[in-house]
Amino acid sequence: MIITKSGGAYMNKKYLTNIMLNHKKYSDEEREILLQLQSALLEWNIAKESFQFVSDPKLIDLIICKEDEAKSKYLYFLSLAKSHNITVDPSMMLEQLNAAGKW
Repeated sequence: MIITKSGGAYMNKKYLTNIMLNHKKYSDEEREILLQLQSALLEWNIAKESFQFVSDPKLIDLIICKEDEAKSKYLYFLSLAKSHNITVDPSMMLEQLNAAGKW
């Protein structure tokens, strides 16, 4: 599915995830790991973006906890995917580098 916006086009992430999962033969367990990995990455990105919208110190502390939780969850499922020898889409690795400030 290509979605055109302001004269440009981009691919829907959910659609790309479905293509990735359906293109290669994954077991149900491997699919679940990849879906959880994608979900954790989304949670991590949302938490990072939330800092823009809060100024209350208590909310900032909450967002820091949410970001740490999502990052830990992402790294857990990434290591689980590696231990199962599941190849991860390169764009997910680029997003990890970007999120870590290394890209």
